[in-house]
Amino acid sequence: MWHTRKKAEEVLASVQAHRHHVTLPHTDSANQRDSLPRSGKRLLERLCVNILLSQTIGDAWALTHDAMGRPSLYAPGNEKAAAPMQVSISHTKDMYALMLHPWQCGIDVEEWGTRATAISHRFVRAEEGETLAQLTDSLSTLRPTLPIGQSSGSHGPITADDMAATLLWSAKEAAYKVMNYHCQLTVGDISLELLPRPTAGTTALQGTLNASTPQWPGHTLHVHYMLLPTAALTWTADASTNHPQTSSNIPK
Repeated sequence: MWHTRKKAEEVLASVQAHRHHVTLPHTDSANQRDSLPRSGKRLLERLCVNILLSQTIGDAWALTHDAMGRPSLYAPGNEKAAAPMQVSISHTKDMYALMLHPWQCGIDVEEWGTRATAISHRFVRAEEGETLAQLTDSLSTLRPTLPIGQSSGSHGPITADDMAATLLWSAKEAAYKVMNYHCQLTVGDISLELLPRPTAGTTALQGTLNASTPQWPGHTLHVHYMLLPTAALTWTADASTNHPQTSSNIPK
């Protein structure tokens, strides 16, 4: 994960000055959507993700996207040569997250705010009331660490309820990135349940949620979360989706 407040032009200038440390999108890619944008927010996103990728695995593999916008890795010069690992990416404001895993995986980062509460009717299921209440109670005890009560701009202060909704939304986004390879669903079709928090070696700033959906019966994902000072970070992986190239193409 990387947090930067630099502008796209500043990051690009740094990359161009140290090109041997960062691999930009390859010009031999047949996928035009993988070409580098000229400026703006999209350019910054692509640069930051490729910097994370290069610093993690070097230039052995390049990033591409399918027709649905889902990322994957391939050998430069041969898009048919898939990497022996799966990739997931996410970004929010000035934070960028990258996940690499042998299994199909999903990662999501969401800045703390009030937006998730405003749209909670779209994704919170009736049976998740207890999960939301548990998360709100837990988050309320972390006021010195998390931005509870701080301003979120024109939408007033951030509450523990806002943060619980943001965490729930993020966990469902991470789970969706795995589940949508197997079934057609929306984020609102996913149901989350808070697992008992282990007492050894962990703190209240991290935990696990169980994710399931009627659209994918018999399968449950463990969605892990970490509560950062500025955002919720969630991630999951599942062995049964080890080969996305053979799964159905479900739009995001």
